[in-house]
Amino acid sequence: MSTRDAGEEDREAVEEHFRRFWGEVAYVLHPPISADDRHIDIHIIPPRGDDPHYTVFTTGMSEVAMNAPEGEPALVELMMRLPQDWHDTPLWEIPADAQEYWPINVIQYLARFPEQYETWLGHGHTVPNGDPPQPMVDGSPFTCIFVCDPPNSDRGFGRIVLAEGRFIQVYALLPITTAEMNLCIEQGENPMLAALSDAGVGYVINATRKSVI
Repeated sequence: MSTRDAGEEDREAVEEHFRRFWGEVAYVLHPPISADDRHIDIHIIPPRGDDPHYTVFTTGMSEVAMNAPEGEPALVELMMRLPQDWHDTPLWEIPADAQEYWPINVIQYLARFPEQYETWLGHGHTVPNGDPPQPMVDGSPFTCIFVCDPPNSDRGFGRIVLAEGRFIQVYALLPITTAEMNLCIEQGENPMLAALSDAGVGYVINATRKSVI
């Protein structure tokens, strides 16, 4: 079996895994292929009756192993959750220059982040938008992305089992404020996650929420 065949099989495994938990993909965004001939696609699962939110996820990120420490997952895909009223058009019809497009830009950027900087992403990591951290877009309260275990981890969603004992880890991306990021850095992710939970903040992004710190 060729490397390309293995890559396609892994992509199909990721798509099937998300379909089982979140529904059918309605649209796939195909960003330009990079200089190394890799392409990382962005899949969009639309809201449905029992789940009125968008699920956005990557495929292709896991084709290159991250420079992760021993014992940490090296093959990873990313996801985000957005409300059905994120924009007045379907998510895949948002113009790339619209302010509401920023979650797509974020997930595209972070999908290439480990390879570009020869690093890794894992649960509890924070990725600020610049130094000092800047709003994702004008007027946004969010200046940082928090990487964490995804929803339904207790039901096995967080790990996609492949052939030959390999697996792909799924991480969720949560936008957070500078104050929340500082709490995470200074005290660890658990106090920050507790503060978010106490305030009713979940995986679905609320673009106008206030900082919980």
